[in-house]
Amino acid sequence: MNDGVMAPPVRDLADQLARRLFEADPATGSALGLREYDPLLPDLSTAAQAQLAVDLADIDSRAASLEPASADEHITRRVIRSACD
Repeated sequence: MNDGVMAPPVRDLADQLARRLFEADPATGSALGLREYDPLLPDLSTAAQAQLAVDLADIDSRAASLEPASADEHITRRVIRSACD
């Protein structure tokens, strides 16, 4: 619960990355207990893999442009960029 407080942009981007990765590999989401991914199967097509690469490049670019406000946000940004590599 966020009590009306907005999450920092780095946190929002990390959430977007996690959702995108779980869409690409729903079994990982299921394994982590996220039941909304249970009925899904990965799209293993070349087009889906190409779109994932485009999406990860976009997330990486947005992460690179963020200015972390704390040490925690700096680490989160580094993790995002590493996951997109």
